[in-house]
Amino acid sequence: MKQQRKNKHLLPAILTVLAILSSLLGILPAGSVSAADVTAYPAQAVHFGAYTTNRNLNNAGSAANTQKAAGANSEDWRIDYVSAGVYQIVSLTDGKYLTANGTACTLTAKAADSSQNWNIESVQKDFEGYDLYYKITSVSTGAALTYYQGNNTIGLTAYTGDGAQKWKLNCSGLEGYAANALANGKEKAGTIGGLLGETVFVSTADDLEKQLNTTEPKTIVITADIDMQNKSHTRIRDNKTIVGSYGNKTIYDSQFRTNDTYGAVDDNPSDNIIFRNLNMIAKNVKNRILINIWSSRQIWVDHCTFISYLPSDHTGNGQDEVGKFIWLNTPYESYLDAKDNGRSPDYITISYNTFKNRFWTVAYGTQNSETSRCRTTLMYNWWDECVRRCPQIGNGSGHIYNNYYSGDDSFLPNSC
Repeated sequence: MKQQRKNKHLLPAILTVLAILSSLLGILPAGSVSAADVTAYPAQAVHFGAYTTNRNLNNAGSAANTQKAAGANSEDWRIDYVSAGVYQIVSLTDGKYLTANGTACTLTAKAADSSQNWNIESVQKDFEGYDLYYKITSVSTGAALTYYQGNNTIGLTAYTGDGAQKWKLNCSGLEGYAANALANGKEKAGTIGGLLGETVFVSTADDLEKQLNTTEPKTIVITADIDMQNKSHTRIRDNKTIVGSYGNKTIYDSQFRTNDTYGAVDDNPSDNIIFRNLNMIAKNVKNRILINIWSSRQIWVDHCTFISYLPSDHTGNGQDEVGKFIWLNTPYESYLDAKDNGRSPDYITISYNTFKNRFWTVAYGTQNSETSRCRTTLMYNWWDECVRRCPQIGNGSGHIYNNYYSGDDSFLPNSC
């Protein structure tokens, strides 16, 4: 699990590898996204999985077909929100739009009519109650996107509920417990955050706080550096993606949380949340946890940079502030939100992040006796000049691989 290094000459090579992997796993450069309204931020690449097969919807040139999942760019699509329940599906290979053409499904340049508008609606949930399979129907014809297994082509026919008309939505680059996977021998849906919601752009702490607290699915794009030090317990509700733009995207001294501070009876912990492409900085407020995942599930933290500018001697002798970058847990029974103590967090992936210059960094567990939940994947992260909780594991399961640790003799990374 650990490969502790003291030779910092290796760090530029590590950064280069991470940059290459970023481009392969869904953090796409602006030039790869053709639509003008999404060039400001890395739109989420999506795979459309064909029911229970190992095949994805594929750009075959002038038409769509399916191919065995291979991580090819031709399998990457973007979902553009048009209105509630209505979307356009765009290939990230060439910027062409999925188009209804009679009983055929073609790929063409953007058009002004409704032939490129699609309804995407959940038709089947997984064993945990998350949306797993969707039907995709043409707004212009009412016919459903259908996979013909005999020749792997795609067509449009009346929806009957057949498996050939059911599709999974999987975020490209998402692996581990937050992804579409088998859990206890049963299929679990992948985390999609605000994928099926409107995209909004925020540049102030007030706007960010407002958008995070809405009940609708949303992709919230950070377009400026935002100081959150005067905010506390900023609530994030279900089905949100918080993503940094290609420009300014730093959030200072956040205290994001996924449940209600006071334990309101009708307010449950939020699920299905994604953080991507953000700079998260601890600067002016000691002992603050930047992202608090309280009793929530289906969480993905990906390609973010966490840095502390707070003073620390890294000795653990009482001089170090006790904040963290990420905390996954249940409330203590003595907390105001104790009603959430019985719901353990679960299905978490923390991938391709940098954690720098803090005594404590990432911890997860529960304040209850449940050990079958709190399943967390930590992969391809870089801990630089951090000391403890890198990560700390409590109740539950840790799926930890290919992380990198660095620091000089004053830093002794460990998982305590």
